[in-house]
Amino acid sequence: MPQDQFDASQFRLDTLVDPNLITETLLTSIPVRKPSKQPFIRVHPGEDYYRDVALLEDEQDRENYLVAASMLPDLEGEYRRVRLVVAMARNAVTPFLWPLKLPAVDGRSNLWNDSAILAAQAAKSTWVRVVSDQSQGMYKTTATKGDWGDPDWPDTPMDELLEKAFKDRIITDTDHMVVRKLRGEA
Repeated sequence: MPQDQFDASQFRLDTLVDPNLITETLLTSIPVRKPSKQPFIRVHPGEDYYRDVALLEDEQDRENYLVAASMLPDLEGEYRRVRLVVAMARNAVTPFLWPLKLPAVDGRSNLWNDSAILAAQAAKSTWVRVVSDQSQGMYKTTATKGDWGDPDWPDTPMDELLEKAFKDRIITDTDHMVVRKLRGEA
């Protein structure tokens, strides 16, 4: 290629960026999951950013369904009581809802569930990693020694986050497909 046809300035990336372009990440869906084992996470410290709810996991499609309180008697033994907390992985732009299993109605719990709740509590004030420790039958929590500041929490209310997380996965009556499958009707 002749030297005079090559203009290196045409490859500079800063010429492609419009300084007037301002974007905002829209929260269109929120995952419901445990934290991955490698990234450090934080849990939103605000009391408005957790909810104790009933979740039913459809084992066939591996999806969680939010269960209305009025449906609990009909689904006894099928759901689990959880505390959904808003969490954020380091360098992430989208939060996730972490379902922490709560003790049974009779107060029984186990070390897995208790250690996850303690990890979430620690993550309200510091960045932590949560890794399963199979030999101990619990989660191991490691806190960072650095100060990475707080995540950029969304100002979206918890009810709206729940709506974005569960969309059409809410069980409010016995006609729901998951309930019908459990009864052998579908």
